[in-house]
Amino acid sequence: MNYLRPRSRLRVARRMASFSLAWFRASVRKSIKLQADETILRARPLSLFVRFWPELLGMRRVNGLTCIDDSGAWCGVVQGAGAQALQIVAAIAFARRAGLTYVHTPFVNVGHATLPQADYSRAWEVRFNLGLGERQARPGERLLNFGWLWQLDMVSLYHGSDSASFDDEIVAGLRAKYHAAAGQRENGPFVVAVHVRRGDVDQVDWPELWSPIEYFTTVLAQAAATLKEQGIPFEVKVFSQENFESAALFQNLNAHCFVNADPIWTFAELVESDMLITSISCFSQMAALISEGIVLTRDTGLAQRDWILCDESGRFKHDSLRARLAARQAVS
Repeated sequence: MNYLRPRSRLRVARRMASFSLAWFRASVRKSIKLQADETILRARPLSLFVRFWPELLGMRRVNGLTCIDDSGAWCGVVQGAGAQALQIVAAIAFARRAGLTYVHTPFVNVGHATLPQADYSRAWEVRFNLGLGERQARPGERLLNFGWLWQLDMVSLYHGSDSASFDDEIVAGLRAKYHAAAGQRENGPFVVAVHVRRGDVDQVDWPELWSPIEYFTTVLAQAAATLKEQGIPFEVKVFSQENFESAALFQNLNAHCFVNADPIWTFAELVESDMLITSISCFSQMAALISEGIVLTRDTGLAQRDWILCDESGRFKHDSLRARLAARQAVS
């Protein structure tokens, strides 16, 4: 058991004070019901703040911080593997910065299941391997749950700023956990992977998560032109779900399209690519964090410092890509 470090207490206390007021107002308007599990302090907006103040003030020790996604209980939608894994990575990062012990709770209910739930959750638990080297939660143990903290504002609570980049140490640890279970391969030709999020989002109901097909073809066309300019042979793999409307456009770019492929295999393909073009999606954002390739992405608030940012139309700075390609060739 340990206390929050004084500097972390001050930073987090300031942030949580402002969030407390905001969520108090929201709870009045939306009649948010406060709940608290007997063993896991489920981080409903106000119950988290109320129960976390003693730790912030140094009045009570913390057994540890875990991360259990309970989004299905409050919004009726169970988060997928990428979103839940990102929550856990954020919890580990927050715990390290705040001087807490991260205590791992395995996945138990992962959205978009393609197998019986127990098997699907277990498969992702093995694939991510996030519990490697971490203390495991014990039955009945009383822990703070980071799950709702992520929903509120993980970035500013952890960093004390608007920067969303995880520390190099966190990313290196994440990659080590993943590859300890999944291994690591060497590609033949340079592989460009494109994740086109469809299936669970559409342009009408989820416009903030939707990117038009022209965005991806624009990014890919520019990337392909730069690779050809540098004399680098490559192949393109496009991964999507049902309602993938424009496979022909990618085939014109000599791409291999995989629609509704096994999600765990798809995730591994994204991770192992040499260049990854992401969607506004925790699935491909999580793959990008683990990947050691070049990442081209929209600025969703989770971009790492070395990722190349694209604007809404898919345009990016070509010099940034040329520099990244030169750096890869220098070490190969």
